[in-house]
Amino acid sequence: MMGKSIVKPRVIISVSDKTGVADLARGLVELGIEVVSTGGTYKVLREQAVKCLRIETVTGVREFLGGRVKTINHKVAAGILAKRISDHLAQLRARKISTIDIVVCNLYPFGKAVASQASHDETIEQIDIGGVLLLRAAAKNYDQGLVVISDPADYARLLEALRDGNGNIDLSLRQEFATKAFRHTAMYDASIWEYLSGLTGQKGKTLFLEPVRELRKAENGDQGKSTLCRNLMLSDDDPLAWHHWEFVAGNPGHVNLCGADSALRVMCRLAEACRRNFELVPFIAIACKHGNPCGLGVSFDNPDQALELCMAGDGDAVMGAEVMVNFDVTGERAIRIHAVLESMRASVGRNLWGADVVCAPNFSEAAQALLTLRANERHLLVNPALFDPVMAEQDFEFRPVRGGALIQGAAKFILEFVKVQEWIGVWPSLRDEDLVTMLIAWVVAWEGVSNSVVLAKNCQLIGTGLGQQDRRGAAKLALTRARDAGHDPSGAMAASDGFFPFAVSAAGSPMPEAIEMLADAGCKGVVVPADGKRWEEVKADIERRGMFGAIVNASHRGFAKH
Repeated sequence: MMGKSIVKPRVIISVSDKTGVADLARGLVELGIEVVSTGGTYKVLREQAVKCLRIETVTGVREFLGGRVKTINHKVAAGILAKRISDHLAQLRARKISTIDIVVCNLYPFGKAVASQASHDETIEQIDIGGVLLLRAAAKNYDQGLVVISDPADYARLLEALRDGNGNIDLSLRQEFATKAFRHTAMYDASIWEYLSGLTGQKGKTLFLEPVRELRKAENGDQGKSTLCRNLMLSDDDPLAWHHWEFVAGNPGHVNLCGADSALRVMCRLAEACRRNFELVPFIAIACKHGNPCGLGVSFDNPDQALELCMAGDGDAVMGAEVMVNFDVTGERAIRIHAVLESMRASVGRNLWGADVVCAPNFSEAAQALLTLRANERHLLVNPALFDPVMAEQDFEFRPVRGGALIQGAAKFILEFVKVQEWIGVWPSLRDEDLVTMLIAWVVAWEGVSNSVVLAKNCQLIGTGLGQQDRRGAAKLALTRARDAGHDPSGAMAASDGFFPFAVSAAGSPMPEAIEMLADAGCKGVVVPADGKRWEEVKADIERRGMFGAIVNASHRGFAKH
């Protein structure tokens, strides 16, 4: 309940974002609330014929210092901060100070000034002082009846609550508004700190994580709850951020969403590579398991073909996988996700693929019905932005470590065939299908857990050697997994996120070098960074063996997820 005022209820409105402010003020006046406003806000309200008073009516002092001092005044602070108890109200009366019941304020656009690369002086001028005082004071006193509004999206809620409560607002709603105001000022101060720390070369980063959804379960049963959060310090313009997804069936767990996020990273990087190399995004289907791709299929013409290639990449690993596609899931495609094609059942060894999570731009009613036959065990996530997947604009990545975090720039490299450091072989002779196959191997090697060697063939991921400690082990594992899944590596494209240290193994070595293994298996092309003391020997060996090579600058190695 709003506290009892010495005079009729009063609101101070001082906003940088003028969206909807005239309608709000008009509505408050109609409810018998006296409106006091500042500077540009007062001007807007008067232009809209809204009855209001200047701030000096409260302070007794005109704005000065070019508007730097408007609301920084003891009468404003006291009118907001006074508890609605007899002692405090008596002190206000003795000093002829009126209570203030509602504060509507949002702060100068400091973030926009930074983003627009305004001059330092212009940016500093956007550091709000009086507005922060208003918000923090009103938010502190929410339990005494004060109402603080910091978001124009809450204007309609404020008017509705005042009308429904005959001028009073429930404590729970006031608490919600106060919490939002403190969030507003905290993020504002954080953005100022980030800017100023950048000037000193420290480049500090702040995370404000707002809970969005409690997931089905944590990574392990003894880890309590897992909660999906959004980082409030990032722009909300990313359409594929997970808080924008609709959970149309089920509720995935921590492990599921980690796998889906890995699939999303692969999807977006591969889509961008195809845009740059082919000026279009083909149909893409990806399956991930425990954070790494285990199936990936691409087709320029047929989404069903992409889906079939994806599911058949590794028939064992796809059980319990997270599947993501950039096309509609119809009833017929849902069958392909759910059931192993009859022609493949003997080699796969079961009738159902068993994917746990499916992410798509859209599901038909028939698809939803079929894919939820397992009740709550399968989880369907929808985001129409997946029709045209794009990489995130985030410019940094962080990894928690004990006592803090590691922060580095985001990995933004995209393999563009016309921009690679060097080609081995006459690459323009390769078909688009060969080139996109090379991109499949590249994107999984770059997005999978380092160290990695990856194999792809005929627009399909066929073998992965991820998270290995050496290049030979990674190549051996990729070839083994490909063969175990029923694929012939002959004619495959390979990619390595790190350099090949040697062209040939030393005499008496029990294992061939990675490039030897790949060549002996019949791989016809490789993506590899030009690095290592013996790079020239390795390059000469690739040429001697007649393999294609997309040679990437060493600064673009794909080491990830350490």
